[in-house]
Amino acid sequence: MSLTRVSHFAGADKLRAALLPGAFIGVAAAAMAMARTWAPEQVELALYDVRAAASAARRPASGEVVLVAVDEDTVRLAGGVHPLPRGALAAVVEEARRAGARVIAVDYILQDPLEGALASENAELERALAGGDVVLAVALPPAAATGRAEGAPDPMAAEVRRLHARSLGGTARPERFTLSPPLSRFALPAAALGGVSQQGAQNGRIYALRHLYPTAEGDYLSLPLAVAWLAKGRPPLVLEQGGLRLGDMAIPFGQSGLVHVRWYGAHDGRSGALSTYPELSAATLLRARLAREGAAAPLPPAALEPLRGRIAVVCPTLAGTKDKQPTPANAAAVGAEVVANAIDNFLRGEFVWRLPPWGEAAVALGLSLASAAVVALASARVARPWAAVALSAVGAGALLAGWWYFSMAALVRGVWLPAFTPILGGLLSSFAADLRLFALERRDRRFVHDALGRYTSPALVRTLLAHRELLDRLGGTRQDLTVHFSDIRGFTSFAEHMNPERMVEFLNVYLSTLTEIIERHGGYVDKYIGDAIMSVWGAPVPAVDHALRACAAALQMRDRVEALRPAWQARYGCEIFIGAGINTGPMVAGNVGSRRKTNYTVLGDSVNLASRLEGANKVYGTAILLGEGTYRAAREGIAARSIDALQVKGRKQGALVYELVGLAGELSAPEEERLARWEQAVAAYRRGRFAEALQGFEEVLRLAPQDGPAVLYATRCRDLLVEPPPPGWDGVHVLHDK
Repeated sequence: MSLTRVSHFAGADKLRAALLPGAFIGVAAAAMAMARTWAPEQVELALYDVRAAASAARRPASGEVVLVAVDEDTVRLAGGVHPLPRGALAAVVEEARRAGARVIAVDYILQDPLEGALASENAELERALAGGDVVLAVALPPAAATGRAEGAPDPMAAEVRRLHARSLGGTARPERFTLSPPLSRFALPAAALGGVSQQGAQNGRIYALRHLYPTAEGDYLSLPLAVAWLAKGRPPLVLEQGGLRLGDMAIPFGQSGLVHVRWYGAHDGRSGALSTYPELSAATLLRARLAREGAAAPLPPAALEPLRGRIAVVCPTLAGTKDKQPTPANAAAVGAEVVANAIDNFLRGEFVWRLPPWGEAAVALGLSLASAAVVALASARVARPWAAVALSAVGAGALLAGWWYFSMAALVRGVWLPAFTPILGGLLSSFAADLRLFALERRDRRFVHDALGRYTSPALVRTLLAHRELLDRLGGTRQDLTVHFSDIRGFTSFAEHMNPERMVEFLNVYLSTLTEIIERHGGYVDKYIGDAIMSVWGAPVPAVDHALRACAAALQMRDRVEALRPAWQARYGCEIFIGAGINTGPMVAGNVGSRRKTNYTVLGDSVNLASRLEGANKVYGTAILLGEGTYRAAREGIAARSIDALQVKGRKQGALVYELVGLAGELSAPEEERLARWEQAVAAYRRGRFAEALQGFEEVLRLAPQDGPAVLYATRCRDLLVEPPPPGWDGVHVLHDK
């Protein structure tokens, strides 16, 4: 893998890296979706409730179904008895028929023979049910383990089963139920029987209904299906693979033969409003009967108009009844509202189809992988890790929010798409992909930093990793910086006699030692030129005190070489002395080269002067020479002495040059005295008082016999005393060599 790919690996690499955790989490989410275990299913149902309520609010309840509510007013009018006396129930059914109801569903299970005084009312109800338009509720509990169907002890029970059980064909079904029929005197005149044995979900709400009850003697319809069958004119009913056909309408069966209910209408939240469907109190029908018998005032003509041409569902809504069946659209719903919604589904041909477990698993896996891919795309577009994390979070959030709103829109069209497992998988997948990419990026950056740091400065590497755009930008900016040059005195001569492998070994040790010092003081190595080192302070990492840092590093390099000189001489057979030139001033820092290969470096006259100062050490016998810019910038923190006004090759004007002796406050008293005498002697020299200057330089040599600049200046003074300089002499020394 190339360093370019390592430092910022391509989008395909990021995609592969992100998809790995996405695939693992996606498979886990798919397995959860397939299993539909208790906890995930409860969360899915809770999320479905939100979407179902929103979907129901967009689709109003049909005006085809009216709930005839047996409420408190009805019970009071019927003598305060509940269950409603059968005579009163008969009156309600007959008056609903008179009001124009086309089908009447009686959501009461009539199994009590009512012996005694009330038994006479059975005949009234029997006559009311015989109109050919009544569907009577029946109980159809699951069959006993023996599979034996046991009905009420009624001699006509077999006739009831023969009349109402149907053979719908289709494949054999293992589930079995037992008809617990109402009294045969009520079941036989009814147009149809409808099962009401339903079971809610684990959270107590109704989501799906069973519409076929297979028994030993045939199939029974549910109450909603029987009502719809009757309302549609008794079309053929055929059981097919995966569903039921009612005439030309296909009814999809879900898991375990259940059909998910499509909910209608927005519940207004009022405690007294038990349904999203229109309600008519059964008391109104009783008053209509009393009015016809002359026992009450006639009702307004519009009082019973809601029943004309409608389907009437007679049901108890008393607060004390136990027929509470909360739905996603209405937490206060009664069982009759569930029946009304299901009837509406059949009338409109609208149902809810939930994806099978394998379909939900595929969605969970797909959305997990898509979330990981979004993270990879975001990471490929943004270089900074934290910015990539933020962008990927926004992208993954938008994707998952989009899926949520898409699932809401799908439910409006009758498709239940999963929400919990795909969104959970997507969240975890994006988080895991972010973590993996972030870890790989950090590992990547660490590798690049360590690898490129061997070829250039770690400071430069850090800057380029933080600002990758600099890699594609040629040119530079003008800045005040400090540049440092150093090399080994006489290296060429003893390198000629050194074994090449031995020479490379020595250079690696030498350059590593000095480079460590440079970087410790905040500089960066621009380049190695054989034994020479070019280093810069102030760029690419800004530093206000770059001149002082460079001086401190040069002094430490000088001292370190002096300390290692004996060991190096013993190991490599060469005595090492170094010289350094430092200058501070305006220069251009930036990328120089071509589009294929660039070098971050500094250019300018100030750089050239530093290089010349490094070579000038051989003339003056010094170790570290400073340009005037460095001296001015760092003078408060260093101890230095003025050396000369020097005109180096390539420059037309002289520049003041200083020797760096040490850091401020670190010199001993004799050294301080020597520097003071030196400055006095140099001042006399520049004023042309060569005899006085010679005496001062000789005093310096008495204190330090090996002082190179003092030896040089003493020689100059003697020569100038013999041959005085021409008029206008300015003391500038012209350096002809590099």
